[in-house]
Formats: sequence, C-alpha cells, structure tokens
Amino acid sequence: MLGDRPHHYIYLASIFLLVIGLSTSEFMMSVSSIGLAANWLLEGKFKNKFRRLKENKLPLILSLLFFIYVIWMLGTSDTSEGLKELRIRLPLLLFPIVLGSIPKFSGKEVVWVARIFVAATLVSTLISLGVYLGAIPTSMDIGDVRNISIFISHIRLSLLICVAIAIGLYFIVGRKEYRLIYILCICWFIGFLYLIQSATGFAILFILTGLFGFYLWKKLERPASKYIVLVSTILMISGGVTYVIRAQMDYFKVNEMTCNSPLKNTDSGELYFNDLNNTQLENNNYIWRNIHFEGMRSAWKDRSDMDIKGRDLKGQKLEATLIRYLTSKGTCKDREGVEALSDSDILAIESGIPSSVIPKMGIAKRLNEIFWEFNAYNNGSNPSGNSVVMRLEFWKTAKELIKKNLWLGVGTGDGKNEMQRMYEQTNSVLDMSWRLGSHNEFLSTWVKTGLIGFFIFVVVLTSKNYPEELKKYIALSRKKLKHYCFNEQPGEIMFSIFLWGS
Repeated sequence: MLGDRPHHYIYLASIFLLVIGLSTSEFMMSVSSIGLAANWLLEGKFKNKFRRLKENKLPLILSLLFFIYVIWMLGTSDTSEGLKELRIRLPLLLFPIVLGSIPKFSGKEVVWVARIFVAATLVSTLISLGVYLGAIPTSMDIGDVRNISIFISHIRLSLLICVAIAIGLYFIVGRKEYRLIYILCICWFIGFLYLIQSATGFAILFILTGLFGFYLWKKLERPASKYIVLVSTILMISGGVTYVIRAQMDYFKVNEMTCNSPLKNTDSGELYFNDLNNTQLENNNYIWRNIHFEGMRSAWKDRSDMDIKGRDLKGQKLEATLIRYLTSKGTCKDREGVEALSDSDILAIESGIPSSVIPKMGIAKRLNEIFWEFNAYNNGSNPSGNSVVMRLEFWKTAKELIKKNLWLGVGTGDGKNEMQRMYEQTNSVLDMSWRLGSHNEFLSTWVKTGLIGFFIFVVVLTSKNYPEELKKYIALSRKKLKHYCFNEQPGEIMFSIFLWGS
C-alpha cells in the first residue's frame, strides 16, 4: 500500500490537471475526475473519510444536487437520456465527496493551484490570439472573432478570465507578490475580453469591480483613501452603465437627413412598399421603407451574376442583404439605389456584408449586434441563430412546460423530448435546428424536477449549514471579508471557486 503522501500528491496533481483543463481541455478534466475517484478508492481509510464528511456537512449538502436528479429518474420515461443526464451531473457527487473527505490542502498548495489556473487561462487566450492572427491553423470558421476560442466556448472562457482577474487582484492586494506580472496579466485579460467582444465577460467584470471596490473601501483605514476608492468605484460602474445607455440611444436614433420619410412613388411613377409598423433600423435608417422590389431586382440582375432570390456567400438571403446595405447608405431601395452602388459595394453584398458602414470594434460592435437582435425580434423577425434573443424563446417554452408540470416536473431524462413537444404545441418560430433546451440551469432544474425539486435545489445552494468560511465569502460578510479572503484562510475560498468553475 502507498503511504499517505503519494496519495496526497496524486490528489494535488489531479487538481492541477483540472484547473489546466478548465480553459484548455475537457479531456484533461475527465482524466482529473477519474484520477480523483480512483485514488480515493485505492487509498481506502473510508472510516476516516466518512468521519470527515460527518463533521463537515457541506460536502453532504452539495451531493444532494446530484441525488435530486437520481430521485427524479423515477418519473422518467426516457431512461437512456436520464442516465446520460446523471453522467453529466456526476461531478456534483464526485467533487464534494472526494474533496470533502480527504485532508485539506495546505495554503501554499492552494496558492499554487491558483497560479496554475491563471497561467493556464493565460495560455488559452494566447493560443486564441495566435488563431486570430493566423499563426495557428484551425479548421474552425473564425469569421466570427468569438470562434477563436478553440478549446471551449468563448462565454465559458470569458467567465474563467473573470475568475483569473479576481485571483490576480488577490495576489496583488492580498499577497503583494509579483505585482507587475499580475497587473500585466489583468490588462491582457481585459484586452482579450474586448477582442472577443464578450458582453457577458464585461458584465461580470463590472460586478467584480464593484465587489473589489467595496472590499478596498472596507479595508482601508484612512478616510481620504476610503473616499477616493468609493468615488472611483462609483465612477467606473456608472461610466460603464452610461456607455451602454449612450450606445443604445445612438443605435435607435433615426437619421432625419436620409430616405426615412415614406414616399409614395418612384421617379417613374411606380408605388413604393412601406411598412410603417416595422421600426427595424440599419445605421439609423428604417429598413422597410421606400422599397421598390421590381426595380431593385431588375437593376441587381444587370450588376451581378448572383441570383437575388438566392443566398450570399455567408448563406444569408441575398435580397435581404441588399436591402440592409442600401438602407445603411441612406438611399431608397429601388433601381436608382442599386445603380448608384460601386463595384466594391456589389462585391461586399455578394460576400454577405449587410452594411456599408465600417463596423465598430470590440464591445461596441457586440452591443450593436445585440441591439440589432432585439430590434429585429421586436419587429417579428425569426430569432433563430441570434444568440441573445433566441434565449427568450427558450425561456418562454420552458415557462409553458413548467406551467403544465408545475409540482413534479417531467423527470430527469424527459426534459429534451418534452421541450421539443412544447415547441410544437406553441408553434415556435424557431427553426428546428435551433429548438434547444432552456439554456438556464434554474429553469432546466424546474422543468425536470418540478417546484419540489427546484425548491430543494435552491435550499441546497443557500443552506445555512455551510461552513462559516464559505458562507461569509459568498455573502461578502462585512466583518470577515478581509480576514478570510485576503489574510489567513484564502485557501478554502480559492478552492471553492475552482470546484464550482468545474
């Protein structure tokens, strides 16, 4: 039998592998999980392990998150899908039980876990930069800059980046080590969020800014310093909110100097099409006003070999791309408008570029895309493929399914099939390929386990039986935040972040 230390080092190595895999490899995360479970079984000493679990209620409480789904297998008709769901949820049992029953890692070991996590996240972003610059070949379509994250989704990577920034701040303020390195890392992480246009990442970053400002305000003792930190935090947060509001106002401001007033006839006396109820915009101009389809189509045939009834090179409807492009130039959508296009404009439209305006960069570009999605959705456009407004359809469908199965849900394995049936019953506008799950953990749990299971789920997450360290960290305790997060016991707190991140 191996002694205690070899098993301890295997546990530690598995955690190292886990935090590396979070941002670079799902395979590493699977190997880490297997390593933890196998080492736990081979180590034995189950009496001591069960004693630790009994003394520390947190792991047992967290494991209930897994057993909720086990119990609701009783109401499942699709056993195969239910077992698949249990396999996906298995870490909810594995990590609390294994890590809650073994001796705690030392403070130095947890610090190394944090360092490795930041380093792995940094490597992942640098590889993504290489993909963006073309230095690293990939088979993925990187026409959308968010696809440069080749290991995991850009949303998940942006969340991990926010955790890495929080850890960097801890090292800068709490441990006061390698400050320049961590400052540079934080600057790069923020720049990378800008590069991949992560609205989610910046939203979380502003929340972190508020929490960090609150911590410094509590930590500092000199009144002048406290005042400066408080004012700076308020200015940064209000500045971000103001930026979004101004961007929205700029997007929805109608240009009065262009072809936005509805006209009755073309120069040749033919009627224009005007939908005055549709307020969809492109570059501050109404899209569905002053359109003469026949003249536009005839002129396009003279300018391009591509069928206007077909698709552009991005797979979009070519006529819709042409209408949007003409709208962006502030001209009427008619023969004269098409004839006034340059050869480069024609090539751009054929390539699927819907606007003549040079697109904004970074988060401004992403905000404009989100505004476009909501503007189109509110005017009756199909939300399929639009990542933000499409979720509204997911949530609406999940809400209807919950109403029909309020108390007990549909069962662990029936969520997918029942969502598809509800899409059919509600005549969802989503294309078949986009009729997905609820895309929300709380709604998903409610759909599968009903109000009873959902209530247990929420109680587990907010249980008062959490150890004081974790409870006070989550609640951002006014009295003990400095002590637990940045002084004597950062280990358990940092470790909990990694567990939930996994």
